[in-house]
Amino acid sequence: MHWRRKLGIAMCFAFMPAIAPLWALAFNTEVDTMIRILTVLFVPSLIITLGSAATEKKSDE
Repeated sequence: MHWRRKLGIAMCFAFMPAIAPLWALAFNTEVDTMIRILTVLFVPSLIITLGSAATEKKSDE
């Protein structure tokens, strides 16, 4: 597995909006605010994870 995909998967788990209450406790903020922040961080992690498959196929050819 390529390092970008590993990084993207780790970011997906860390920035999953379902974990917003834990992040809100850690940073002493509202859960609604933390859901918005984590969603903004979660989308690029999905792009990194799913977009890295195209680069692996090109390098194999």
